[in-house]
Amino acid sequence: MKKILATLVVGLALTTAAFAQPTINIVPPEGAAACTDDNICVDVVVANFTDILSTRFFIQWDSTVLQFNNTQGYNLPNLGPGNFTQVNNGRVLVDWTAMNGNCSDPTAQGVTTADGMVIFQVCFTVLGNYGDATDIIIPATASPITPDIKRKGAGCTNIGIEDSEIDTALVSSCVRPFIIDISDEQGNEGDLVCIDFRVFGMDALTSFQFPIIWDASKAMYDNVLIPQNLPNLGISSFGVPGQAAGVLPGSVTVSWNAPVPQNGISLPDSTLIFQLCLRLKDGSCNMSFPVTIGDQQPGQSFFTPQASNDFQSGFNDIAVGQFAGEVTVGPCNPTGVQLSADCGTPDTLNSQICIPVLAGGNFQNVTDLAFLIEWNPNILSFTNTQSVGLPGGITFNTANTSNGILGMQWDGNPTNRNDGEVLFEVCFDITGLGGNSPFTLINNEDDLAQVNNGPNIGINPTNCEKEVIQPEGVIIDITDDLQGRPGDTLCFDFSVFNFTDVESMQFSLAFEPNDMEFILAGGIQNLTLPGATIANFGLLSTGAGQITFTWTAPSPLTLPPGEPIFTLCFRIPDDATPGICDLLQVADVPIEAEVITSSSNGENIGIYDSDSRYCILSPEGFYLEIGSVTGEVQDTVCLPVKVSEFVDITGGHFTLNWSPGSLALVDVINPDAIPGLIIGLGGQPVGNLDFDFSAPAGLTLLDSTVIFEMCFELLGPSDSCYPLVVSDIPQPVITTINGPGSLLDSPGEVCIKDRLFLVDTIIIPESCPGAGDGSARVVVQGGQGPYIYSWQTQPPQFLDSARFLSEGFVIVTILDQSAPPLKITDTLYIPALGADLFVNAGPDKVSSCDPPCTFISPQASQGPEIMYTWTASQGGQICSNPNS
Repeated sequence: MKKILATLVVGLALTTAAFAQPTINIVPPEGAAACTDDNICVDVVVANFTDILSTRFFIQWDSTVLQFNNTQGYNLPNLGPGNFTQVNNGRVLVDWTAMNGNCSDPTAQGVTTADGMVIFQVCFTVLGNYGDATDIIIPATASPITPDIKRKGAGCTNIGIEDSEIDTALVSSCVRPFIIDISDEQGNEGDLVCIDFRVFGMDALTSFQFPIIWDASKAMYDNVLIPQNLPNLGISSFGVPGQAAGVLPGSVTVSWNAPVPQNGISLPDSTLIFQLCLRLKDGSCNMSFPVTIGDQQPGQSFFTPQASNDFQSGFNDIAVGQFAGEVTVGPCNPTGVQLSADCGTPDTLNSQICIPVLAGGNFQNVTDLAFLIEWNPNILSFTNTQSVGLPGGITFNTANTSNGILGMQWDGNPTNRNDGEVLFEVCFDITGLGGNSPFTLINNEDDLAQVNNGPNIGINPTNCEKEVIQPEGVIIDITDDLQGRPGDTLCFDFSVFNFTDVESMQFSLAFEPNDMEFILAGGIQNLTLPGATIANFGLLSTGAGQITFTWTAPSPLTLPPGEPIFTLCFRIPDDATPGICDLLQVADVPIEAEVITSSSNGENIGIYDSDSRYCILSPEGFYLEIGSVTGEVQDTVCLPVKVSEFVDITGGHFTLNWSPGSLALVDVINPDAIPGLIIGLGGQPVGNLDFDFSAPAGLTLLDSTVIFEMCFELLGPSDSCYPLVVSDIPQPVITTINGPGSLLDSPGEVCIKDRLFLVDTIIIPESCPGAGDGSARVVVQGGQGPYIYSWQTQPPQFLDSARFLSEGFVIVTILDQSAPPLKITDTLYIPALGADLFVNAGPDKVSSCDPPCTFISPQASQGPEIMYTWTASQGGQICSNPNS
């Protein structure tokens, strides 16, 4: 973590310089904030302050918040009060030169101090009121001078200042400022990097918001991880590119409110409240880019950093500051010893995993190896190392594994390993949700890799990312498409899905209080969730359109899909405006939507809701009740459409729609209950039917009067239900004797059940009566195969065909694999060939001896496949044509 300092980094202009750039840090006082008329002093601290000959710079602040008093605590030779000049009420000039610090003298000796040395203090009196704040800075440019620092060996050249390294020291009156500390991270192109956002000065805060900005050309948003350290901070608290309106690539918005009824939330300094994970883009190699809190959200100037508390029961603005982070991307064409990590296939929460670190293609004659490994400790919890594949063993430094850092060090004789051989494994428990964890072999100047004890060539790593399968969140299904008139009651049923081993659940409900009023006495009905009572509902803010629900299970609870848990009822006010439609929906304000299960390790698995739409209709008009029916696929069914409260109606136009691919309209039966009803069939191919009528004198019908019937052929797919509803586009238009009215509809439904069909039968007749060589085969469709066949033969046969059949009827029964199974039985007739052949030789005749032949005229069955052979008997003979 970076120091909480305002830093001036001095850039050395000379490329031959041997020393690191010096820094000058302004450190605000620790502890409770000073209040109006109190005195405070800030430290001015240096690092890398080596051989410095002179310094000349301004210190600047807001003079309406702080009044300059004096400087003190001088710890540089030749430094005293005379080196400070108050230029105006908000600026002091610091001008110091070391003894014998003439930059033009080659023998001049500079001053060197230890890192962290306080070289002086600047003291002020607090003028501002509660919450007033100012940055105390060393400005990068100032008139008449810019910061000027000279060093021994650099002549009289100003070694400069790095503007990008200037942070601010933020001082606030009477209350600590709210500071966001953003971590520095590093990775290679394509890697996932997760950046910590920690807070300081979160003292009884009631809300905050701020935009996060980075270079969109170098990294893209991936996800946000929330470690559940800040109550009521959830995924909906973040506006991210592609999901939230107006949030551009390279930015994310953060908005948070304390849960009610708490008056504010306090957290210890350095508490991690979330991690922002970015994916490093191609082309970002060998670069660094800042991740900062922006002065405003790009494209949304109204969204600025803000924070508030409820000091003295008011809402007070608190100053927001930051310690910016930086992401460093590895080199474009890295050299060094090649290493890689293999994160394997995705795993679930609570899995035990090991990630191998592998040798690359050039692991030859390696004698020394040392580097750091980093992961996200909010996702992976380190357990051990194993499978060491280097001689003599590896020394692992596990002192910082709780923060996601492991050190390794090895040295030995020149060692070769094949590409892909395991050098060691790092093992973890998967303990966190919300995203994946990078597994990064840190590639920086501190790495060590030597070949044959030669120079350090560093490492060339290929990192990986451990994917964590996210559990399904709980789905809350709320009754949809309710409608009513002023004075009516709307009751919404709440049902749950994926409700498995749930330990606790909380969420907020939001609605428009001008459209619906929650019924305080009796508005909670059918409360069947085990352990829940009316006390679990927060009803203090129903007048503002908010209801909260907080529940803890007596023991981990599992409910079947679609199980109802309660019903909430609302009354439409008498003065509600007809024609308004709005939503009752699950929200994260005033409390975050959260579900904890017995296996989620205290992590929120999330709630997903089906927003419930409701509409307020005119008190005039009528109800249209569309029937429901069930039939089998390819059946034709008819639905009656009835009306009620149909009084003094002068006209109407409405459209019904359905799924034309599943339901084919075959007829509309009009009993003329509404004289002159016009049925427009033009939209029938696309599932629309228009109805129009006019009755200028006003028409009244009895309740449950059928005004028409619609008949459909059921096309399927089967085992599904298809709605028949009044279309919103165009909106129904109803008129009454008293003026405009509304149509309230009760949607219809057509449910299609599956069935089995014999689509073909193939029968081979018995060749001759008694031959027993006939056969039959059936072809079946529908249901779920494979099918089960049963032929009533002796013995029974169980294939799709039956053999050895004789002339006559045979019965076959087919079952499928549905539960319960579908069934069809059919009777087939097996004919026999040759059963209708006949031969008739005609009357008997007696032949004379001369001539010896007498002709007869026989009759017989004809056909190309029928042949006859005539045989003489009792000593006779065949005179001619023996086979005709």
